[in-house]
Amino acid sequence: MAECKRAPWSDAQLEQRLRECVAEMQLERMPSCRELNAHTGSGGFSARLVAAGGMYSWARRLGLPLKQSATEIGRQGEEYAALWLQARGYTVERMSARHPYDLLIDRAVKADVKFAHLGGGRQTGRYSFELRKIYPTCDIYLLVTEAEEGCRAVYVLPAQNAMHRMLSMGSITSKYQKYRGRTDIIDRLLRAFAEVG
Repeated sequence: MAECKRAPWSDAQLEQRLRECVAEMQLERMPSCRELNAHTGSGGFSARLVAAGGMYSWARRLGLPLKQSATEIGRQGEEYAALWLQARGYTVERMSARHPYDLLIDRAVKADVKFAHLGGGRQTGRYSFELRKIYPTCDIYLLVTEAEEGCRAVYVLPAQNAMHRMLSMGSITSKYQKYRGRTDIIDRLLRAFAEVG
């Protein structure tokens, strides 16, 4: 509890305390927020790390791998989506965890990336995406799917067509198939924003 009431910490102090926690917990990876909270007895230290760049940036800074978690899987999806967009000529800015969306495309279109592995096998499988918000804070969702053999696909779904907390998509047939690889949706949004602005 005392950690919450102390004066602001420098990056050097945060790094030193984080290294101490990793050693005390006998980990060879970056601890999760939950693990840090349990170890320190409060959420103060993990909140300071998040405010000073986020857990992912601190893991990179210390050269520690992340625990395989939904966050890491989501980061893989974001990385793939960013590279996919850049290969198609778009400029992509990755946003910090504090933003309500993941990528800013050509400094105009806000994209939230969702990543899903195939569940249930190729013939009957489904991809399930947790959108979390009924009212999206992005312009488009980039749904990145990964089949068992490692093949990936990107679906460009306008946010107005995804006003659900969960989205499920069949691996073979789905009403969302029409959005696969649809960069023309991004182009139309960019043109509309340019006309307005």
